[in-house]
Amino acid sequence: MFDAVLGAAALGACTLIAAFFYLRLDRGPSCTHFENLIVGHRGCRGYTDVPENSLAAFKVALESGTDAIELDVQLTADDEALVVHDDLTTRLFTTPDRYITQMTAKEARALRYKAGPTDACIPTLREVFQFVRDFNTRTGRSSRIFVELKNMDLSRVGAYATKIAADFAAEKADEYACVISFAPTLLYKLRQLAPRLVCCLLYTDDEYGSALRGGYDIVPLWARYITPLIDFCLLHLCVWVLPELMGVSMMGPKHSLASEGTIQWFSRRGMGTYVWVTNTLESAAHFVALRCSAGTDHVFPHALPPAFAAVGRGAVASADCNAAFTPEAKKTVNALALVAQFDAAAAAVTVSAAASAAAASAAASAAAIAATVTVTASLAAAITAQASAAPAVPEGDNTTAAPAAPASKAAIASSEEDESAAVAVAVAAVAAAVAAGATSMPGSAIEGVVAVESA
Repeated sequence: MFDAVLGAAALGACTLIAAFFYLRLDRGPSCTHFENLIVGHRGCRGYTDVPENSLAAFKVALESGTDAIELDVQLTADDEALVVHDDLTTRLFTTPDRYITQMTAKEARALRYKAGPTDACIPTLREVFQFVRDFNTRTGRSSRIFVELKNMDLSRVGAYATKIAADFAAEKADEYACVISFAPTLLYKLRQLAPRLVCCLLYTDDEYGSALRGGYDIVPLWARYITPLIDFCLLHLCVWVLPELMGVSMMGPKHSLASEGTIQWFSRRGMGTYVWVTNTLESAAHFVALRCSAGTDHVFPHALPPAFAAVGRGAVASADCNAAFTPEAKKTVNALALVAQFDAAAAAVTVSAAASAAAASAAASAAAIAATVTVTASLAAAITAQASAAPAVPEGDNTTAAPAAPASKAAIASSEEDESAAVAVAVAAVAAAVAAGATSMPGSAIEGVVAVESA
């Protein structure tokens, strides 16, 4: 009996392995032009007069300096690809309790948003392609689009994939747009139809659980009692098996799952990473520094320079970002970035001074101190240049204020000249302390750093 069970298990395993290699698709095209981007999630969110996933939202995001936009697509009953996140109309539209996927395109486009202009309608996917292409032509930029495919109806996978492939081909959008989705069957079919498209598999550790809590009907009745187990299995399937089976170019983990080791693991397997959703400056800078693209709702326009991703190595996290930024980008570097850079240099000075004091050789100690003074002085020049160029943050109903620097580390100067002078004085105090052999930073030097908020 045991031998029979063991034989059946072995046969089943061999069958699965053979099926895997038979169905396996080659790795998709390179995704390098979709890496190191700040991506406006649904264009922008949280603006009372700008509906998410609308042309107005995409305009706000792109003009605010994001490198790309993310949008969601639902397929209507007559197979039109409309840009809208929710299938149910209640949250976003004045007409409640209707389903986009059960309406014709004409009916769905007659809906009106609760927020924004009363004459705005749901855009088609091709209209957004045209909008971004025109924006790039007008501005000389190379903005990208991350197209998320919603709708988990397995019976319509073929029609859905065919429509998306046709829209991409009609607009030649594969040059500036990629496809992302939680639906592996849909991505697999699309990769068969359009192998040139960059595709990204999104995943989380709570897909069925969150769908169940949100009231979505994609969870079968029999699975509702074991959703944690199903989510656990799906997570490992997404990380280990599906990327190789589908040949996707990118992986899209939820931000809490995107550890540095995971990102490096994807990179070694020839895939990029798109992280969703990172709504702080620190997290966005962290992921872009790891060569990921970061989806965000509202860390723009003040928190990140327009050319943030063009630097290619996480500008806010780089000590030499002043040299890498364009003049336009320098104007938007905010107070948090400046103070973070100064703090990093201060920590380096403290450590080097302590090591030098313990060194047996006086010559080695002097060389180490001189090196730290040089680093601090060069950083001072960068901070001073940025401080003198940064304008004040404009106020308005549709802006998100840049994070303020800690009060203990920043005193706002009354003018740009005072700001530059205060930074120079603070750094000079640091240099003097190090030259005198101090093993820690003087409090007065840190407190003299000027926080510069910029538009």
